[in-house]
Amino acid sequence: MKTAALRITLIAALVFFSSAPFAGAEPHLTPLGKGLNIWFDTGGPVGGPYNTIVQNGAVQAAADLGCDLKLLYSDWNPEKMIENFKIALAARPDGIVVMGHPGDDAYAPFIQEAMDAGVLVTCVDTNLPKLAQKYKSRGFGSIGTDPDVMGTTLANEALAR
Repeated sequence: MKTAALRITLIAALVFFSSAPFAGAEPHLTPLGKGLNIWFDTGGPVGGPYNTIVQNGAVQAAADLGCDLKLLYSDWNPEKMIENFKIALAARPDGIVVMGHPGDDAYAPFIQEAMDAGVLVTCVDTNLPKLAQKYKSRGFGSIGTDPDVMGTTLANEALAR
């Protein structure tokens, strides 16, 4: 379980930090993510400017790590994000990557169900702090910046100028 959690967290991390395949990767080695099935909600619409960047990172990470990736699109609609999560959960993948926009309370029963079923969840872009705290020991991951810190930093700098 911890190995799978590490793999899924690595995949999500690579979405934000990878722009090219691993340099010097040995082609004869078994890819770290081989055999893993990940469902990934990109957040926005097909072809959306921001989520296309996220999508391209996820596709590259999946290729680099050798896992199977299913992309979902939610048009930045929190209700659609929850619907996508339910659809992904019904497929029982190894992991689901979500955008945290619907919030802790909206995701709570579904992430509970996923964790109980052994489906690992990682959140990107927008944090789910309560769920992260509750499930981090069971493999819940969170990748990205903290919007509250970014907003506070921006406001402080704007006021200072």
